[in-house]
Amino acid sequence: MGATAIIGFCLLFSVEYRIFDRLIYSCKKNSSTIPTTEGTDDSDVLEEKRRVRTGEIQPSNYEVVLKDLTKQYRNFFVVNQLCLGIKGYECFGLLGINGAGKTTTFKMMTGDVAISYGNGWIRNFNIQTQMKQVQKHVGYCPQFDALLDDMTGKETLIMYCLIRGLPFRESHYMATQLSKEFDFYRHLNKQVKAYSGGNKRKLSSAIALIGDPAIVFLDEPTAGIINLYIFLEKKNINIHIQYNLENPN
Repeated sequence: MGATAIIGFCLLFSVEYRIFDRLIYSCKKNSSTIPTTEGTDDSDVLEEKRRVRTGEIQPSNYEVVLKDLTKQYRNFFVVNQLCLGIKGYECFGLLGINGAGKTTTFKMMTGDVAISYGNGWIRNFNIQTQMKQVQKHVGYCPQFDALLDDMTGKETLIMYCLIRGLPFRESHYMATQLSKEFDFYRHLNKQVKAYSGGNKRKLSSAIALIGDPAIVFLDEPTAGIINLYIFLEKKNINIHIQYNLENPN
């Protein structure tokens, strides 16, 4: 029994501090193919790459910096040498067709998937070695709603507030305020499975703002986005959005 507890603790510790991910990344880094530029970038993209690679864009002066960020699956590059710098109080959008690598870019910046090549910094924290610190400053609304159907909207918001470290009483207040800001207060005590698609997106966007993150990543936000712009403008929060060019609405 004692041995099982020790093994379980070690596994939990390894997962929590991403030890396995770091080992896998180190092995892949030594064996992965260095990406090559295909020569299809326009002048603005090439200029941004030059500024990042020469150090003109520094992580200490920008909220988000990506340097040759690459995701490789076998011999296919989903994201290839992405370079960019985003300053504070900017709204930055990723545009592209299906399969362009927008969601993969978000997943690399939030720690959902490992980086194959390159590096990135968020608020001067390295996304490879300081992901715990990075996640304290980031709110993320994924492409597919991360919601539990049998929970109510209020229970969902309270749960994420508690995960973010808010006191229980303050979590109730935050759930009410966010539901009013995003205009789904009258549905707050309904189960999530009774929500329309638009209200689910509002709820997911509200979750991304819990804890007053300095940076918010929104993956294909749709209904309720007008309310979100108004809220972010009041809070002076950096927002980074990705849209599908085949369905920009």
